[in-house]
Amino acid sequence: MGKNKGKRSHTKHVFVQKKYRDALFRRIFNEKSVLLELYNALNQTDYDDADELIFYTIDDVIYLGYKNDVSFIVRGTLNLYEHQSTLNPNMPIRGLIYFGKQYESYIKQNNLNIYGKKLLSLPFPQFVIFYNGIEPLEDDKDYMELHLSDAFVCAGSNPLATDAASSPISTRPCLECTARV
Repeated sequence: MGKNKGKRSHTKHVFVQKKYRDALFRRIFNEKSVLLELYNALNQTDYDDADELIFYTIDDVIYLGYKNDVSFIVRGTLNLYEHQSTLNPNMPIRGLIYFGKQYESYIKQNNLNIYGKKLLSLPFPQFVIFYNGIEPLEDDKDYMELHLSDAFVCAGSNPLATDAASSPISTRPCLECTARV
């Protein structure tokens, strides 16, 4: 019998429960100065007043007990940062729902009239997903974008959509949400 015969390979795998990994993400970025530092790194800005940052997280809107998101407004930008360890092509759908709830709350808190003749000023939305899973992104890239419009049924199959040149109904959707992974 050879030296290595009969030996087993013992590879240790460490698995961290998603619940704790998600909670860690929120805990780290629940401190304004750390979150502002992350915002600056992502946006190539150098803001230094953490008091300008306003947390805007709506607890348990979609995630049913998982609070792995951090949402905040800084200088007119409404940011949603999400942590994921599994690739999920439905993040733009979740983002759309979450942003809808956030804007509804923002409108109420600021007593804005959505029925008035004046165009409202809303914070600019940014949706960033921090992915640290083992499955590689498409084409082994470090960055990708997911689009809500990818989930829509093809407009060509819509009986209302005819030739785009002769019809006011376009084959391009009127709604989009982009998740930057």
